[in-house]
Amino acid sequence: YLGCELQPPVEGFQDSWVTMLRFDSPKHLDDWLASPERQALVVDADAFVEKSEVRAARSGFASWFKFGSKDDSSAPPWKMNYIILLGLYPIVMLEILFLNPYLDWLPIPAGNFIGNVFSVGILGWPVVAVLSRWLEWWLAPKDQVSRAREVGGALLVLAAVAIMGVLFNLVHDAVQVTPVTEADWGGGAMIPSIVIIVLAVVVLLLWFSRLGTKVGIWGGGGDKD
Repeated sequence: YLGCELQPPVEGFQDSWVTMLRFDSPKHLDDWLASPERQALVVDADAFVEKSEVRAARSGFASWFKFGSKDDSSAPPWKMNYIILLGLYPIVMLEILFLNPYLDWLPIPAGNFIGNVFSVGILGWPVVAVLSRWLEWWLAPKDQVSRAREVGGALLVLAAVAIMGVLFNLVHDAVQVTPVTEADWGGGAMIPSIVIIVLAVVVLLLWFSRLGTKVGIWGGGGDKD
């Protein structure tokens, strides 16, 4: 149990009182919801409550972070954002340097869409899975959390991003990929572009297939039958 917040009604937006309970893991939340102590409190409050509704709110990236611990602990949202930054930055930079030139002949929205397909697919699996294992000591430590560890982990992530920025700047100055334009239609220069588009379609199809779920390509970690 991490804390509780009570929000009064807001005229024109929210008509009900809202009680927000925070737990460090979905399992601990479920344990509380099913506990006899909570059931007794619900019965005691029934005379004062017209109606009640229970919702579980989890951060949008939570399913990407699986630590395999028995208590199903998850990282705080701000740490998830740091890991998303650490994983997404090099993917986007590599796309800018080596992918975008082959899509230069496409309209900007189409080329950007293809780049986003690869970014999301690669980030969800395997990048976040690998980073979450490497940084589990910081994301979801099994022992007591210290401020030094919290700050140190954040600084480590920022330092890694800064180092990658310097390296990508050097690569950009040393390597130049010739853009593929409409003038290259019908030539061999279009082959990489066509391959990239086909791969993007394959990734999209995997997202909507059972295979995509099982290999975790959208970060879900697979379903359990």
